[in-house]
Amino acid sequence: MSGGGIFDRVATHLDAAADPEAHFSMASLLSLSDEERAVVRDIMRADSPQSVAQVAETLKVSVNDVASTVGSLSMRGVIEIRKGSLYLTPIERPHHSHPGGFWNNLNDF
Repeated sequence: MSGGGIFDRVATHLDAAADPEAHFSMASLLSLSDEERAVVRDIMRADSPQSVAQVAETLKVSVNDVASTVGSLSMRGVIEIRKGSLYLTPIERPHHSHPGGFWNNLNDF
């Protein structure tokens, strides 16, 4: 048994897995326009990295419209373009604080 308890170990594990570069969160999706949200959703659901043309075909909109939307999302750090393929940036995980008080006394329960 460790002195820190299960909550400390879980929080330490989550903190270690957190990406310090992440700045896009799932809550950020709510602030996107419908067109932007559709592009992000398509990229998230795709089995493999998509090109602008593939996203346009899936969404049944023009390549120019998707390219404009992707450019806007890229400038805001939501999407990365690597070798012609679209990727979401790492999504930030919410930070969990230690419960403290009574819970610290439970240790490994």
